[in-house]
Amino acid sequence: MATGSNALPDGSLLYLWHRGHASLEDAYAELHKIVSEGRLKPGVPHLLDLSGVESFDKDALEVMKINLDVAVMLDLLGGETLLVMYAPTITARRMAKMMYDFWHGSGVVVPRIADEEAAALAMVGRSETRFSELGFVPA
Repeated sequence: MATGSNALPDGSLLYLWHRGHASLEDAYAELHKIVSEGRLKPGVPHLLDLSGVESFDKDALEVMKINLDVAVMLDLLGGETLLVMYAPTITARRMAKMMYDFWHGSGVVVPRIADEEAAALAMVGRSETRFSELGFVPA
């Protein structure tokens, strides 16, 4: 699977990743899995690891549709959700920038972009410097 997620045992951080081609279909399926498992919670920051992205869907209309679905789900939870995107490569930064542009100023998601793991972890309030220290290793 090119897309997946995990959470800390206490539920205080949701880690998501894409590998290879980041498709909207995979992202949508993972989102529904997170919701059905009850892992989408108010106030829980999301750490999105884009380091393994080689390509991604760029259809603006489809991207907008999935982001609107996410917005509705997050808005129902109340408050804003911090989304930190780890984007160390050119392709990852392009994908992160597209997401940042959609979410910035939305009042639902507060997007941030980091190019180092330690910086991304600090943005979500963690002292660790590597994702693996939290047991987060993408499949």
